[in-house]
Amino acid sequence: MTVQGKGGCPKVWEGEALQLMQAEVLSRLAEGETLTDICRDPDYPATKTVREWVSESSLFGASYALARVAQMQQWADEIISIADDDTLDVVTKRTPQGREYEALDQQNVQRARLRIDTRKFLMAKIAPALYGDRVQHEVTGMVAHEHSVSLTDRERMRRFALFLSEDQQAGAIIEAEPVAVDIPSLPASEPEAAVEQPGE
Repeated sequence: MTVQGKGGCPKVWEGEALQLMQAEVLSRLAEGETLTDICRDPDYPATKTVREWVSESSLFGASYALARVAQMQQWADEIISIADDDTLDVVTKRTPQGREYEALDQQNVQRARLRIDTRKFLMAKIAPALYGDRVQHEVTGMVAHEHSVSLTDRERMRRFALFLSEDQQAGAIIEAEPVAVDIPSLPASEPEAAVEQPGE
């Protein structure tokens, strides 16, 4: 592959030289360096060239993705180191009267916070499955769910009437033969027994 070198001269990356350079780029990425910093080296290709390698070679693209994950793991270790390093958090200051005292260096603390937040942001974007804010749970397999409800006769009739109404609105035609149904008569209420009045 012929690419434009940093000095304006074309440089050829092919064969063993291409493989060695790709391996070197991946190694430095996995150690935590950014692609921009790596490609600042005059002996290295431009960032555009590396991205072309990623899009043109599926093998290099897969290796590049793995190197990026390793880079994120390196940055995670750096976050711990930055957070634990308090060597510059306290500075010595002097009052107008000349008395020295120790105070918290807010500028250094804020700078450390920015370095941590920047790494966290990029980690969540590049490797969201590992470092994303939202935890995603993947469930595989079959789930059997049995749900039994004992319905009253009235509820069954209500649901049946609802189904018929929906089918009728949808224009469904239900074909069936009429069946005679004996409807039991309700028992007649018995007359109240006469109550004898005293003295009758």
